[in-house]
Amino acid sequence: GTNRGFVFRNNTNNVAGIDASGNGRFEGDVVAFATSDERLKNNLIQIESAIDKVMTLTGYHFEWNDKQTVYPAGMQDVGVLAQDVEKIMPDVVTTRELTGYKAVKYEKLVSLLIEAIKEQQTLINSIQDQINSFKLSE
Repeated sequence: GTNRGFVFRNNTNNVAGIDASGNGRFEGDVVAFATSDERLKNNLIQIESAIDKVMTLTGYHFEWNDKQTVYPAGMQDVGVLAQDVEKIMPDVVTTRELTGYKAVKYEKLVSLLIEAIKEQQTLINSIQDQINSFKLSE
């Protein structure tokens, strides 16, 4: 086709490919690790108001359209909108140079979700303590 790139195949099937746009497709599992060692980080600042940030996001079921070339048009998927994520965590969103389309680094959202769960648990513990105090005073 006109979208040149690399295709890797076994005896009968294509198993991976990278097209000229930089999109990669793999039929098998992709295993990757991101360096996250404390010794490599400076200026650690805990994410604050994580629940408020999470509450601004919406998870969607959707179908891909034909304006993109990674997935077949009509393919069903789930995700968030990059523009929404960018408002609360701009460093988790990138804008593709060639197309101007925005992309989310989904794995980076985990830190936000961890902090939101912790905030929620603190609130739950506080409510539980109030309930227990109320029961003791009866």
